[in-house]
Formats: sequence, C-alpha cells, structure tokens
Amino acid sequence: MPAPGWLVWRGGRAPRRHRPAWPSDTITSSPGVIQSRGMEIQPARPEMAPAASALIYLTMGKMADYTLGAGDARRARRMLASLFRAENNRFCHRLTDVALVSGRVVGLILSYPTSRKVALELATAADLLRFGGLPYFLDVVYRTLPLAFVKEWDGAACFIAHLAVSPDYRRRGIGRALLATVEGRARARGHRALALTVEVNSPALAFYRHLGFRITGNVMIPSLRRRLGYEGFYRLCKELA
Repeated sequence: MPAPGWLVWRGGRAPRRHRPAWPSDTITSSPGVIQSRGMEIQPARPEMAPAASALIYLTMGKMADYTLGAGDARRARRMLASLFRAENNRFCHRLTDVALVSGRVVGLILSYPTSRKVALELATAADLLRFGGLPYFLDVVYRTLPLAFVKEWDGAACFIAHLAVSPDYRRRGIGRALLATVEGRARARGHRALALTVEVNSPALAFYRHLGFRITGNVMIPSLRRRLGYEGFYRLCKELA
C-alpha cells in the first residue's frame, strides 16, 4: 500500500543550524548499536511498538486516519502498533532504527531498499487483512486506490519512509543522527542514493535540503486533495556515489 508524502516532520520548524547537536564522541558499543553521550541509536524491537508506532503516526497524521484507520484515528494507531510488531510489512520494526534517551524511545527512522518495495507492500496487505478482517481490508483498499499507481521513487535507492522525533526532543540533532545512521549503512551496502518524500509546504523541506537532498519532482493526487486537502508531495534524493 503506497504511502507517498507520509514522511513529514510535523509539529515544528526544521532544526536551526546553530543549535548544538549531540556530542561527536560517538562510539559503537555492540553490533547495530551507536551511542553518544545521552543518546543511543539501535535497531527497533517489537516491544517498542507503543512508542514507535506513535512516532510513525506523527509522520502520517490525517493520512493515517483516512487510510489505515478507515476514518478512525484510534483504529489507525492500533493498526500501526500491530504492523510494527509484525515481521515483514512496510511499517515493521525490522526496518526501523530508534533513538533512545535514558531508555526512552524519542525518535525513529524507517528505511528499506526500493528493490523490496513490492514484497513489503504485499506483506502489508496480508497483515492488514489478518489484523483487521475482510470488511476493513476492502475499505482500506478502496481508500488507497488513488495511491496505487503513484511512485514514491523511480529507481534504485535506499528509501526513507518515516523519520520522526518526539516534540520534547527536537532541535537536539537526533534527526540528523538517525539520518546519518541510515546513510552510513546505505553506503556500506552499495546504495547510490537516499530517497524520500516530503509533503508540499512541509517545514521539513528546508531541513533535508540543508543536509544535501534535492527535489527531483513533485506529485499531486487530485482525489485526495478533494477529500483531505492533501496538497501532494515532493520527491527528494541525495546522491551517495
């Protein structure tokens, strides 16, 4: 189930350039775990679903309510938590890195190779049917039909589907650190680009452009504009080669 434009840094302006980030004395304490003074980035686990799914919900907003919630915000949150606990869908913990402060999940980034997109979409559909039942599933399919043939990205890349930081922990460099984690892994695996989408008029656009992303296109979906006031999204790319 495509989700273009769901990567949105909501609830504040992009981080100011002069704001101090986490200290640079970053160490790796164990495989997959990156630590800095006061913060740790590590692979997500299923038991993190309550906090992690709430952060994913922040990136989706009314789109989550309309699609995954079938018009119900509480159902959208419950479904995101269920999908996060599962293994192979596009919202699952296995695609996610989290930022922890004092053991609390305060940020996350969810990414995957674009080559896995179709398999992830099919697994997501199967999980929606399994968790929600047939009537719910058919409603979601109807609501997401306008997205069915919309491409979030055209080409090979590491796609960043969701990036979110808790409101109380923004402007501390956590978002940058999460992006750097994914970028480093993408380079190590031979990816030539990072790709993402940002909702039109989002303050996150300036943040990403400052970090080297460039706009490569924009997409409007008239039916969703009529139903939700959704203005569409920009495609952004950062070359790694």
